[in-house]
Amino acid sequence: MRLIQALSITLAILLVRSIAASVAGPSIISTLPSQNTSPFSSRPIVLDQRRSLRVYKTVDGNSAERGLWSYAKALWWAETGASDGYVRKALKLTNLDEAAVKSNKYYAYYVDKTEWYKIIKWLQKDVSTFQVWKTLNLDKITESSQLHSVRNTDAFRVYSRYVKHFNNAVISKLDNGYQPDRVLVERGASDAEMSARALIMANAGIKDDYAQVLLGLTTQGRFIKLLKGAELTGHRDFQFFKLFVETKTAAGKRAAKKG
Repeated sequence: MRLIQALSITLAILLVRSIAASVAGPSIISTLPSQNTSPFSSRPIVLDQRRSLRVYKTVDGNSAERGLWSYAKALWWAETGASDGYVRKALKLTNLDEAAVKSNKYYAYYVDKTEWYKIIKWLQKDVSTFQVWKTLNLDKITESSQLHSVRNTDAFRVYSRYVKHFNNAVISKLDNGYQPDRVLVERGASDAEMSARALIMANAGIKDDYAQVLLGLTTQGRFIKLLKGAELTGHRDFQFFKLFVETKTAAGKRAAKKG
């Protein structure tokens, strides 16, 4: 990990310098109209004008490099697990309100990468969606009717992001002929969490067969076999598959009207 971190910083520095150079672009002087075509003057640029243009070019280049370096630092903070308070202080955001803090592009980048590293670790450990739900303290609600109280929170956003990657990992295995080796539906998962999963899948437009597998509506055995007929409708979790189908169908109709 130390080697990876060192390489990350080195790469970030090189990236900052190379991109800053490209951002600066060609000399401003070379892009100005020639003395024969200028509509304002027939005289060449005098020394003071040249110096001013060089200063502007340097300022632009330095600004670009500082901006890219800030992105590199944000990436480093996420990689090393720097605390939210530390990052806010480093970016001089401590005296701003929450809306202003979140609008800062470097802070937003740090948050995005921090969440991504967290999601990667969960995926590597095959953490169930319900465990992530509890880790994010979303288990304070248990009924589907309570989802509206958390849907606009950062915690639910992270949960949704994890569910999408979790689903993609399972679908990838199925497409390649392998059995999913992770817990698809954890015993004790609440109605709120199962409903959230169904809604996320519906909004992502996942195929019905995949959704049925992800919701655990299959037979037990060596090979996955989808439940059908009375076995499906009589399953205790069929309500969530029904919610998925209804939501997906409604979304499709709305999209068709817009089209």
